Amino acid sequence: MTAVWNVYFAQTLNALTTTSSFTQVAATPIVHFGGVCEAGIGCTGNRDLFDDFGVAASPTTGLASIVFSDDQRLNPTSDTPPPTCTDSSKPETGTNTGSCDHTEIATQTAGQGIFRKPKGFEIEREDLEESSSNKPEFDIAITNTDSQKITSLSVQLNGLNLALNWNPSLPLQPGATLSASTTSLPVGLTTVIGEVYSLTVTATMADGTTVTQTFSVIQTLLVGPF
Repeated sequence: MTAVWNVYFAQTLNALTTTSSFTQVAATPIVHFGGVCEAGIGCTGNRDLFDDFGVAASPTTGLASIVFSDDQRLNPTSDTPPPTCTDSSKPETGTNTGSCDHTEIATQTAGQGIFRKPKGFEIEREDLEESSSNKPEFDIAITNTDSQKITSLSVQLNGLNLALNWNPSLPLQPGATLSASTTSLPVGLTTVIGEVYSLTVTATMADGTTVTQTFSVIQTLLVGPF
């Protein structure tokens, strides 16, 4: 069989939201030709790709690099195959055999990295846990990642408005962080330990534009001394 094999890269930038999504692209040229067999040792054919596929993100840019196995020799001038790497269909390069297999690296050069700060603001901390008074306590910290100040913040828990006293008070300057906590949850919201709730935060910027982010928060038991 001559099915075409490529290495694909998939990434999500909103994994913690209730509407998370992935983008997917082919990260390499063709790395192998052959069928897919699920019969284990009963399979035949050129099952020669090394089991050394891996992906890592740069700690500075957040861009990805992929290490992968490749049995294609597409440019014999710059990528000279060893003498044992031969293929009767392509004797000039040699492909698709174990002796042609080698390790390659593909690196992301554009797009958003996974460590890039989100536009507008970043949630540094969000907790919903039982307090020492046996009431659910909500705690949140927000950092302004924009170039302009945040003039107001709206927080909703499961679609219900949450009244918070911010420390320090608004406006929030670029690069600064504020926080708030409360045991006064919205009327009509009953929380249960282990349940997941939607958290929506909307920031109004100095120019009047708004930025909204949605997350999930789970109610947990209080950790620490009572």
